[in-house]
Amino acid sequence: MGISSEFSELKMSNIKFSVQTAVFRFYPLKLAMKKIAEAGYDGIELWGGQFHGYYVDFLKSFDLQKRELNFGIINQIKKMSKEFNLEIVCYTPEQCFYPINYLATDIMPFDERENRERSINYFKLSIDIAHALEVNKVVITTPFWLWKRMNNEYSIMSKEEILLKAKNILNELAQYAKEMNVIILLEPLTHLETTAIETLEDALWILKEIKSPNLKLMLDTGHVYITARKIGEKMEDYFTTYIKTLGKDLVHIHIDDNHGNADEHLIPGDGEINFKEILKILLKAKYKGYLSLEISPFGSYAIPPKPEELIKRSKEYISKILYT
Repeated sequence: MGISSEFSELKMSNIKFSVQTAVFRFYPLKLAMKKIAEAGYDGIELWGGQFHGYYVDFLKSFDLQKRELNFGIINQIKKMSKEFNLEIVCYTPEQCFYPINYLATDIMPFDERENRERSINYFKLSIDIAHALEVNKVVITTPFWLWKRMNNEYSIMSKEEILLKAKNILNELAQYAKEMNVIILLEPLTHLETTAIETLEDALWILKEIKSPNLKLMLDTGHVYITARKIGEKMEDYFTTYIKTLGKDLVHIHIDDNHGNADEHLIPGDGEINFKEILKILLKAKYKGYLSLEISPFGSYAIPPKPEELIKRSKEYISKILYT
């Protein structure tokens, strides 16, 4: 099957496709891998939730301070990925729904320091897991938190205050990642999910402030679209600016679709994003990383339909753009 005339002059061999396993959250990991391989994908993004890669399941005992890993489990996952010829692209610990929030302050009656340490240990353990799996890439986001307390009254922190708090934590994690030879893939979220790293400006600021070779950026097409609409820019133009500005600091991309006002994580073609233009932008920029399908098992995709149908439709949609 030949490349379509619109893409014939662009080298496509460097781009590979993976699936974040969260869409198969109700499937055993081995069955999820089998379905992803059968759909023709090159790799998986291992989701850190039960029963795929929840951090507790990687521990010998439930002791976050010791962080002793169960290498029997880790070796089984590595063996399964080889069995299905799927590269484990990165480890993505769950951090949007589980009670992990390293920005949370003034959380009386709970202990702020204990919460922060627990959250930092969670991500350090995730870095350990990525290293043990020989993936050496871990996705980290900034959480949503607004509140501070002065004179026994709650008020909202400024964006600058929030960013500084995020910088301090991410700097600590980047230093630890360097020790473990792991790359942190920092993912900008939308204003619906974070009060910190959201825009291109935020992303560039954090890279400049931390200046670590172990802190890189990743993008999510759905997040870029929502943010572009919020700031009044055309999605394709905003995406192009991202790609040109980040250069080699961009090493991973989530692909998903939406209608511009909610982070729906639909399959490509079920929303409003122009993926033909997105693919052209990436290919012209000679992007060499993975395109990782990240779709939601909730909302309109609550099972059923079966996730294997969704990932097949996604692959067919992208292939139709590229090859017809």
